[in-house]
Amino acid sequence: DYVYVLGAVSVPVSFSFNPHFLVQYFMYMAGPIQAANKHSVYVLKPDGTKVRRVLSKKGYAVSPGDTIIVPERAFRSANVIGWYSTITSSIISGYTIYQLTR
Repeated sequence: DYVYVLGAVSVPVSFSFNPHFLVQYFMYMAGPIQAANKHSVYVLKPDGTKVRRVLSKKGYAVSPGDTIIVPERAFRSANVIGWYSTITSSIISGYTIYQLTR
């Protein structure tokens, strides 16, 4: 049996199940990327149920067939810079068009 780790990790991978390993162990073995939202990690059970915020539950152990999902943070500096650039360009373009059509 295996435990799967997907999402914001360096290597989405499956590990052999070990009853002594917790969610944190599997997540860190897969290598969470810088944008990983470690506070929102959840587990999908084989029957489709979702267990939220498993890292806040002390010592949450996974079961065979579980899938650990490490989501990305929605708010990242790269996103802010991209939006700032887009908004600034739009304002400058709009002002230029306004000046040309006057």
